[in-house]
Amino acid sequence: MAEDTLTPARLLDRSGPLKGLTVVDLTWGVAGPLATMFMADYGADVIKVEPPGGDPFRALLPAYTVWQRGKKSIVLNLKNEPGKSLLHRMLARADVLIESFTPEAASHLQINYESLQADFPRLIACSIRGYGDERDNQHSGFDALVQARAGLFGEQGGIREGPVFSYYPLASYAAAYLALIGVMAALHARKQSGKCQRVETSLYDGVLAHFALQLSQAEKPTASFRAYRGSKRHVPPSVDSYQCSDGRYLHIHTGAKGAFERLCELVGIDPREFPGYYKGRHFVGDREQGERFRRELAQRFRTRPMMQWVAALRDSDVAVGPCLEAGAGFEDEQALAMDLIAQVFDPRLGNLRECGLPIKFGATPGAITKSAPEPGADAEEVLRWLGIPHSEAAVLRAQGAV
Repeated sequence: MAEDTLTPARLLDRSGPLKGLTVVDLTWGVAGPLATMFMADYGADVIKVEPPGGDPFRALLPAYTVWQRGKKSIVLNLKNEPGKSLLHRMLARADVLIESFTPEAASHLQINYESLQADFPRLIACSIRGYGDERDNQHSGFDALVQARAGLFGEQGGIREGPVFSYYPLASYAAAYLALIGVMAALHARKQSGKCQRVETSLYDGVLAHFALQLSQAEKPTASFRAYRGSKRHVPPSVDSYQCSDGRYLHIHTGAKGAFERLCELVGIDPREFPGYYKGRHFVGDREQGERFRRELAQRFRTRPMMQWVAALRDSDVAVGPCLEAGAGFEDEQALAMDLIAQVFDPRLGNLRECGLPIKFGATPGAITKSAPEPGADAEEVLRWLGIPHSEAAVLRAQGAV
């Protein structure tokens, strides 16, 4: 076949429910790459566009090796016109664009919604930002800062007074799922009406949406919520973690009075010594008695190893779980039984155990097709998909576009 008569073709043939969907990924950080990873897992053709030298977050976030799996990578210099033009040629064939630029940068690249709506009327354009429309641009959109501003630090219990950051990027993970839901809903609307639209979410949206229950109580707090909140709040000792004789921790959750009494019987505490802790069948949580009860529990739990206590508590029908080390889930019997752990070969790192596909589809299951590509590893394939002949590709490289 002559090089000038190349015809575009889909990059991959997959069995996932998103097969046939083409996504251009211009995101960085956590939320966007995670959202597009799920799209790739479930069959979409995801093309990650990276800047010269590759996405800098590859070196900063080890999880990038997982979040970029199954994608194609092309390096484009979007600071010059040939590179920007090539991006627009990609968007003309794509179904979805997901980006996480500032509004100013998106406008400069002509991928703001106003430009996209005029040039690519069938494209779903999704933006993931720090604080939505960025009208409050004095605050950096980093996950920890977004959580702090939303009040999430005040809900984390710790071994010291004051706000605590759990180092879990909840805002980014929540924004990733919101972006996925938004894109899928917009694609459904496009199928129904033929109309495309923008999809916008942010890390701040993610925190507030997933923090809604606590926020509703914060507006009109109950007595128990008022006792719980604040730097000196009372964390119920019957819903807390305790160290055992082997140095490991367990976590109990005994909110009901019956479980509280069974816990007391098991560890040898007389519940009648704490009459203000429950009133009838309802939890009250007297602070002074609660702290005394916590000290008694801590002393008793330090007498036996963690797994012995876990077995005894379960036998007594007291809700308990071991506080396992990071990564222990990869050996968990339930996770293995549910195929939530996958082994993926990475050319640079070897065999990696990664989170598998968490949503199960009977007819179109999806698959992890490969590990994360090196920056620009799929440039030739993407250019062929665009129908660009070798002669033009050579010119684009000479111009520094690719």
